[in-house]
Amino acid sequence: MRTLFLNGSTTQLGYRVAQRLCQHPQVRLIQRASTIPLEFTHGDMLVSTAAAQQLVAWLRAEQVDTLIHLDVIGEDAPAPNREAALQHNVMGTLTLLGACAAASVRRVIVRSSTLVYGARANHAAFITTDTPVQKARKSGLLRDYCELDTLTQIFAQSHPHTEVVILRCASIVGDQAWSPLTAYLTQRNPPMLIGYTPRIQVLHPDDAADAVVLAALGDACGCFNLAALDPIPLDQAIRLTGRQPRGVLPVPFALAGALGLRKQLTGWFADLEFLVYPCVADLRQTIATLQWQPRHNAYDLLRGLATLHTPARATTPHALPLREAPSGERARD
Repeated sequence: MRTLFLNGSTTQLGYRVAQRLCQHPQVRLIQRASTIPLEFTHGDMLVSTAAAQQLVAWLRAEQVDTLIHLDVIGEDAPAPNREAALQHNVMGTLTLLGACAAASVRRVIVRSSTLVYGARANHAAFITTDTPVQKARKSGLLRDYCELDTLTQIFAQSHPHTEVVILRCASIVGDQAWSPLTAYLTQRNPPMLIGYTPRIQVLHPDDAADAVVLAALGDACGCFNLAALDPIPLDQAIRLTGRQPRGVLPVPFALAGALGLRKQLTGWFADLEFLVYPCVADLRQTIATLQWQPRHNAYDLLRGLATLHTPARATTPHALPLREAPSGERARD
């Protein structure tokens, strides 16, 4: 019997992972909405040393074998506060990794994004996992993913006895799940830069959950890309949803970005480079090593957005019982 701890069980991905793991006879699953030990001091969110030490003691006492970290602010719904999201996503991940090392947790699974590769004219047609993370000039959630992905890679190199898996997910689309890309595509007329139509990738949340479970129960280590098999040009993706793209001149848009005019930049799902160049991840290593195969194709996922007339919101049921975790709150048995 293995003890798995799922951090972020009430996220739209975490709920699906919990459903699958609860049915496994050889798994003892402990789950919590979030166990990142943070505290507020004078309006700033900081890592609580005492809470971090409590987390280490709890991981040891529960004999946690595997930690699955899916708790990322801004992925299931717009982040309410940028600074809080940065501290939670980056510093929180660093704290969890440190606790896993101190408690000798054997295996760690961390969610990341395929967008950490950036979008460049000289990218390979399909980007492999050995491509460096592009951290320059990133903003918002993508910046957090780049930082937490890099921190996790450094952790893996510094702790060779810990089995580390980074799952780089394409943008979630389907089954009423919210994501920045879904919010963009479900606008009345999603804006596009005139003259550019980069290819994009999407991922159904059930396919992502299948990969998390395979990673948690298997023995493969390293970075793995997750996406549906069909990269699609952005303009075609918009039309598959039943909408028509709205052309925007590149020069004024780039100037607005350089001047920090955020009002002119609303409605976009990613940094400017992703509206110009493609970022298409290679899935061959994931399919061969994790024995994972996406069951949903991109065309059907995008057609499914045709019935959504306003940006989707996450619809995550909260029916699974929660085991108590060291957050200071009571959990249901």
